[in-house]
Amino acid sequence: MGKCLKYTNNSWDLMKVIVVGDEKTVTALRLLGIEGYVVKSPSDAMKLIDSYLNDPDTAGIFITSSIMDNIREQVNKIKERRRVPLLMEFPSLEGTEYRPIDYLKTLRTALGM
Repeated sequence: MGKCLKYTNNSWDLMKVIVVGDEKTVTALRLLGIEGYVVKSPSDAMKLIDSYLNDPDTAGIFITSSIMDNIREQVNKIKERRRVPLLMEFPSLEGTEYRPIDYLKTLRTALGM
């Protein structure tokens, strides 16, 4: 499972990273050990994302571009209210069009800069 470290109370704890998206991308990331969920509709994606927002063990949620296109406005509203878990767009393997993702902007937003 995709994990990262969190330092609290003088100790390091493991936190998880998940991916929400299309079948090809989720399957590829599952092969790398990252927990992933295939969603077919924007409402299913938002329900799944909402279920992880208050999970203290979740550090980040990667959302594939193919799904993010349909829920960007809702995700941006969540990002305005909270910094953890980090919600980040991840390039979809199902799309044929390359679209650059401004990771520096995402990082600055997450850090409150």
